[in-house]
Amino acid sequence: MKTTRTATRNKAVILVGPEFNEESTIQCLCQMRQEGLAVDLVGTMAGILKGLHGVTICLDSSLSQLVEPVATDFQLLVIPDGGKSVATLLSDPRVHELIAAVLNQGGFVAAMSPAVRQILATVGVLTPEHAAHFLSRGHSGTPEFVQEMLRHVPA
Repeated sequence: MKTTRTATRNKAVILVGPEFNEESTIQCLCQMRQEGLAVDLVGTMAGILKGLHGVTICLDSSLSQLVEPVATDFQLLVIPDGGKSVATLLSDPRVHELIAAVLNQGGFVAAMSPAVRQILATVGVLTPEHAAHFLSRGHSGTPEFVQEMLRHVPA
């Protein structure tokens, strides 16, 4: 039996940029929603976003709507893989601000791309104090990584 999570902080945000990896993003979104977690798709801009292979998604909101003011109402921020998408996201100072806010408020940041941890550590967003709240996929598949993420979001 699945439990339905309803508290505001029991929510996740999947942050996507242009040419996101459709397979991992949609699989993550579907699996989390099937588990009863509230999940929003958030992009760098509002509207429709095209993935790496031409699949389009309708975003729930834009990054500017999340960072004004910078206070998170969610427990988990997910950054799917996809080279151009990750590069676009990590080049945006608002993303750094959002990641820092999530970590400072005791939330978790999960990245499917192995490069994200190193980049965030290099620019000073991911500090040693917050390392335990940063989840990396490593060599696991998307379904296994989603299950790991779900273990960090209180029921």
